[in-house]
Amino acid sequence: MSRRNVYGRRAWRRARAAVLRREGGRCKLCGHAGRLEIHHLDPLWRSSGNPFDVERLVAICRACHFRAHGKSAHGAVVGADEWRRELSR
Repeated sequence: MSRRNVYGRRAWRRARAAVLRREGGRCKLCGHAGRLEIHHLDPLWRSSGNPFDVERLVAICRACHFRAHGKSAHGAVVGADEWRRELSR
């Protein structure tokens, strides 16, 4: 399923709201309260599962989302492996 087909669906909006409620409005990694993004633990392009499965989604802040993908806000590569381990807890 393409990104466009996932993020425009009602099921995505419901899953996103459920994950934000579950995380209590705070980043799962650093605890930041504020604008959060939803991260798929399994990349959409690699996963054959349900992209709306809330057990495979986490709410994280933008800085942690960059780190989860192995980048900093400035494009530099950072330790993504350790962040992925943290996210999977």
